[in-house]
Amino acid sequence: MSQDQAIQHISNKKSKTKIEFNVRLMAFLEENYYNADLQVQNVCKAMLLSRTHLHRKTKECYGKSIIDVVIEFRMDKAKEILSTKTKLKDIATQVGFKDAKYFVRVFRKKTGIHPKEFIVQN
Repeated sequence: MSQDQAIQHISNKKSKTKIEFNVRLMAFLEENYYNADLQVQNVCKAMLLSRTHLHRKTKECYGKSIIDVVIEFRMDKAKEILSTKTKLKDIATQVGFKDAKYFVRVFRKKTGIHPKEFIVQN
């Protein structure tokens, strides 16, 4: 095996590992994003990783912390629900926020607009 082939093999193996990690993480989030009590420990346990390893892999795959990945996932779900004309309080609960005001603050921070503005624009 040449050096180029060895590098390609390692690169393919790393890519496969990243894809597997991403698939497992997204499946976990899909099943748990609505849980307001979701904590990093829960993700670690489900992914069979230490907190440090989870943080490292998340940074490597997404360029952000696990907390930011979870929040972004929840915001994407909120955007889907916002198109259904559901009350903000109910949307907040459905995507894992106990407090509607905090949900609005996070949504505005992540998207740059208030959820009601998002509804009007979409």
